[in-house]
Parts: sequence; C-alpha cells; structure tokens
Amino acid sequence: MSTERKNTRIPKLRNNSTPKLPVQDRSRDRVERVLDAAEDLVNVYGAGHVTMQMISRGSGVGRASVYQFFPSILAVWKALALRYLAALQAHFERNVSSTEFAHWTDLWDALIDAAIEFYDANPLARSILLGSDGTQEIRIADPEYDRRYAEWIAEHFANLVEQDRVLSVEHLRVNVTCTTALFSLSVWEHGRITPFYAAEAKRVSKMYTRGVVADSQVATAEA
Repeated sequence: MSTERKNTRIPKLRNNSTPKLPVQDRSRDRVERVLDAAEDLVNVYGAGHVTMQMISRGSGVGRASVYQFFPSILAVWKALALRYLAALQAHFERNVSSTEFAHWTDLWDALIDAAIEFYDANPLARSILLGSDGTQEIRIADPEYDRRYAEWIAEHFANLVEQDRVLSVEHLRVNVTCTTALFSLSVWEHGRITPFYAAEAKRVSKMYTRGVVADSQVATAEA
C-alpha cells in the first residue's frame, strides 16, 4: 500500500529587514531624506522610541514611499549602519591611505586611531554600530564589512602585508573583527572607546599577527 508524502517544506519568509536600493535620482533623494530624518529623530528620542510614522513625518516622505524602500524599522537602522560604515571607510581613505608606513604594526596603530577618531566625532554611528542601538541584523552585516575592510588593507598596503606573507585576507579579517569586538565592549560598558580599550585593541591585533607569523615560521622550518 503506497502513501503520498506531503510537501512539508517550510515556505521562505520575506526578509523585511533588508532596505531596497533606489535606482532613480528622485528615489535616491527620498531615501536620503528618510535616513536624515531617522538620524535626527534617534539623536532626540533614541532608537527605541522612533517609529516609521515619525520618520515619514520628519522626512516629508509619504508612509507608502517609506515602506517601499524600508519594509520595517529594522531596515532603516540597517541602512543607517551601512551609511556609517561607508563614512568610516571614507575616513580611512582620507586619513590613512596616503600615509607611508615602515611596518604593519604602525599601520594597525594608525587604523585604530583613525577609527576611534571617527567614532568620537559620530556618536550615533558609534551607538548603532558598536553599542546598545545595534541589532542582530547589524551584527550580521558587520562580518561582510570586515571582509571588505580586510581586502582594502591587503590592496592598499600590499607591501606591508607581504613583509609577512602569511598575512592573508582571512588573517586581516580576524584582526578587524577582534578590534571591533573590543570597541563594542568598551562602548557597552563606558559609552565610548576608552584609552584602555584602545590600547588593548592595538595589543591584541599585534599579538595575534605575531602569533600567526611565528606559527608559519615554525611550520616552514619543520617542513
């Protein structure tokens, strides 16, 4: 006797936390107005008290249009996070890319100092990317940024990376992730990146890199 198996696949749910990228100039302008309004409202009320209705009213963009690009409030925060990450990248480009470094240790110091300078000047970016206004969705997006950041380091400072050829993009990515984690711990505990955690971020990044290099040298000697 045969029996039919029912289709028990779980339907794929729509991801309502992903902002929709605008194509037309007019749409891009509306999206920027929405994000500007959200940023202003968070500065006044805090992320937990801002609603889509408040953002619509503050931006002058109709609620239907707001939902067209941001299906949920989480999508707004994610879009703001991506905006801040792009601004952080631009900050590195302006303040670090043109500098010549003798060694990768000097590069790490400069990158960490530049990141702290950016977060000190942008408290809302600090709160959303590192602190209590961050969400799990933003935490998930961060590793992808960490990878792009590591690739950027490898591309712009190839001469320093090649000083120790074992410093792959993956190793650089681990370094970036560890630094971000220490920054987040400091922000959660103190509301800012303190000198202690800044120093620890530099120390951990250098210790990790030296350990990778040492392990590689041992493996090469034993081969």
